[in-house]
Amino acid sequence: MRDPGTLPASPGINFHASIYRHRPDVHAAIHTHSDKPYAVYYAPGAIFADDIGYFEDNGAVLPDEEGELIAGVLGKKRAVFMKHHGAVHVGATLEEVVVETILLEKCANYQIEAMSIDAKPLSPELVRSYRKTHLSSGFQQREWDAYLRQLKVTDPVLFAA
Repeated sequence: MRDPGTLPASPGINFHASIYRHRPDVHAAIHTHSDKPYAVYYAPGAIFADDIGYFEDNGAVLPDEEGELIAGVLGKKRAVFMKHHGAVHVGATLEEVVVETILLEKCANYQIEAMSIDAKPLSPELVRSYRKTHLSSGFQQREWDAYLRQLKVTDPVLFAA
């Protein structure tokens, strides 16, 4: 049994609830704190091409309204970046969302590194090709299995009965 906490729920609970209400296909959401515009510099990152919404709070939006606005910007996309607040990644399963959240964070780091040496994003044609390949390859399950194997080695106490 969980003991009740002493702190009130975060206002962020509103946008999570709104997303679940508007997207019955979503069964998992992860909120991170990246919010930079996204470009594809790394082949697996192509799965996010044209699949990230961008929300900017004007400062006058109340928490109860914010959730509906964020859910509207998310639409059918995989993620929404919220300026000065981070990102929400969504998907059908926790495994899928964890893998894609980790991938998007890696892609953000690759983007920063690539921009620091004046590299250019991948061409739209190449991005479309990579996107199709990665989305049909089942990479999320393979990545999840690899992360789980690694976690079982590095933190076996998490799996002790």
